[in-house]
Amino acid sequence: MPPNDDRLYQRIREKALVYKTLAEKHCVAYVIAAFSNFLAAVRIDELHSCLFHRETGLFGLYPTVSGVLFFEETSGRYHFKYMPNPYSDIGIHLPDCVFLC
Repeated sequence: MPPNDDRLYQRIREKALVYKTLAEKHCVAYVIAAFSNFLAAVRIDELHSCLFHRETGLFGLYPTVSGVLFFEETSGRYHFKYMPNPYSDIGIHLPDCVFLC
């Protein structure tokens, strides 16, 4: 699969912009979810580089985003990994976990 960095960066940035005003207006935690599947395979390292890059990382640019929840399905198991934004205006803690279907 080709790298997803550019596409992933733009999609997360779009979501950060679209809901920025709403999150600020209501003073609520705002978490963006990223789902990896066979049609849009996303690796955790690609997501990490989009969020935490020193100069262009989305977490530093959008403190209204509380974090990103990455999840994927494998054989009926959903794996969740939460990455909190260290620059967030409103933080929220979500545990990493696995759910069975």
